[in-house]
Amino acid sequence: MTRLSRRLGIPVRHVSRAINRKLVQTVPRVINEWRIREAMNLLAETDYPVTTVMFDCGFQTKSNFNREFARITGTSPSRFLRKARENVEFAVNRVVRPCRETG
Repeated sequence: MTRLSRRLGIPVRHVSRAINRKLVQTVPRVINEWRIREAMNLLAETDYPVTTVMFDCGFQTKSNFNREFARITGTSPSRFLRKARENVEFAVNRVVRPCRETG
């Protein structure tokens, strides 16, 4: 965010506010949704353990990863992984709410 702000030549808070208005959610939430989508793909398509996926997707703590995963998907990472391995269709057809845009 800081680099983008510098490149645009405007304060970070203005960049953040513009993104928040356009996407109707905060920048950290948008980033976490991208990270969780990637985590879902890795869990469904690889044999990586949940902890490896968590770190690979940029989360530093298991509690934050679990909380964000559940907020976005409605289930825990371990349950998602278990279901994905039981039934590939569960993982492929699982819908994540898209980032909303206004305008």
